[in-house]
Amino acid sequence: MHESDLPHVDLESMNRDHRDQVEMINAVDEALEAHDGSETTLRALDEAIEDFAAHTREHFSQEDDQMRRLQFPAFTLHTEAHVNALSHMDGVIDAWKQDRDPEALGRYIREEFPAWLVRHVTLMDTVCAQFVAGKAH
Repeated sequence: MHESDLPHVDLESMNRDHRDQVEMINAVDEALEAHDGSETTLRALDEAIEDFAAHTREHFSQEDDQMRRLQFPAFTLHTEAHVNALSHMDGVIDAWKQDRDPEALGRYIREEFPAWLVRHVTLMDTVCAQFVAGKAH
């Protein structure tokens, strides 16, 4: 995934979080590509997955806190999207830990999550950033 795949929003802090998210996605993808079945590459892949998951949770938590604090009108809808994405992510990670299926993990990290992220930034984060930026003035 490339940073340019995501639209730019009105808050630089949110754009920075999105850039970091792309880096995390790419780190998992690179670790998956490098995984040769050895314990060393498996450990590196598991660490990249855990870093991706932790960053995603933190990103969503900070965004949710900011929306709650500023009383963003679409708070419930937006946070439900986060909850659903985290639930799906957790399911994929649990399946990975159980089955160690690189195709399923690859599909999620290369297709499913990036497509979700582009839609989410386009439809929800853009509006949220405009609202938050307007509150700052």
